[in-house]
Amino acid sequence: MPEMDFARDPRLMIMAGGLSTVAIALQLWFRPTYAAEKGSAASLQSRKRSLVTGTLVMVVFLIVTSGLYALSHDVLVYRRTQFPDYPRLSELSIAFIAFALLTIGRIIAMPIFQFLGRVMTGGKATEQQQQRFSAQLWKTLYHSGATLAPLIILRRGASWWPPGIGSPEEMFENYPFVPVDAPLNVYYLVQLGWSLHSLLVTLLQAGRGGYLTMITHHMATQMLVFGSYFIQNNLRLGTEVFFVHDICDVPVCISRMLLDIGYAKVASMFYILLMITWALFRLVLFPFSVIRNVSFSSFTHGWIKWEDAYGWIPLTLGLFILVILHIRWFIELWDIGERYFRSGIAKDTTEHSLSESHAQPSSSQHED
Repeated sequence: MPEMDFARDPRLMIMAGGLSTVAIALQLWFRPTYAAEKGSAASLQSRKRSLVTGTLVMVVFLIVTSGLYALSHDVLVYRRTQFPDYPRLSELSIAFIAFALLTIGRIIAMPIFQFLGRVMTGGKATEQQQQRFSAQLWKTLYHSGATLAPLIILRRGASWWPPGIGSPEEMFENYPFVPVDAPLNVYYLVQLGWSLHSLLVTLLQAGRGGYLTMITHHMATQMLVFGSYFIQNNLRLGTEVFFVHDICDVPVCISRMLLDIGYAKVASMFYILLMITWALFRLVLFPFSVIRNVSFSSFTHGWIKWEDAYGWIPLTLGLFILVILHIRWFIELWDIGERYFRSGIAKDTTEHSLSESHAQPSSSQHED
């Protein structure tokens, strides 16, 4: 019996659809924190323009992803007949359930976290600061769990793990009929659910700085996750991609969380950790190990046959899009830190469209 049969149950898909509908409705009713409102500097026209542009970006990525799946349809049918455990679209039920639970969880957690922010500042934090603190704390909890998850799942010592240390050749062993590890598959689909959750929150924040950049980031991520899971069955490489991102997001969120409630000196220590992990994992390990293995070494060493590499070119391009975004954000983060250590002013200037918040530390555009 295939290990992921539980996720293919039609009843689970119906439940996932119902939960997702409820979650979206609740999020529309309880708007995300620091979403652009009437009194913000982002005008209605600007928000509409952002929504139109963001929608176009989403459509482009959806067309590319759908096209990849359609072009791979025949080979996917063959692979499923040869290997019953090969991923199927019905397993999206796990991603939709994760999306719904994360969205509802965020709605419930925000007022609790805002209260915590007020307590930590003795009631001095503004409403906007409390909202940003809440959002950053929510992301800190998720990314911490997402960083620990593969470490726990793969604690038995997979030969290809961790990134940069494990054997890259073993990563592609038996490709594309890679044996299923159900906990790893569930972890992967939960990550897709988180990306869908983050996309929804971002869509409701039209007018914020970096809006289009974040839409592009989320859509590129979803194309990569969908393609690597449902087309390529390449969860090992994808797990490495997740790990090098999540481990950096933890100090990112903590430093911004502390900055938003006035703990600038403590935040500066996490900022240093952030810059170290970002440079090591996202600017070195990600392009020169993870991407190099999948785009170059896997073919030159014969670990993968080109005829089996469906979707390799657009998905690899998606990885390079992330690298470009990482470089851009690293430069912005460097400028923020340089300004603070030179002048003592803890101020994030990346959210240009929310000019009213510039007098207070604000959340960076790459953290939705």
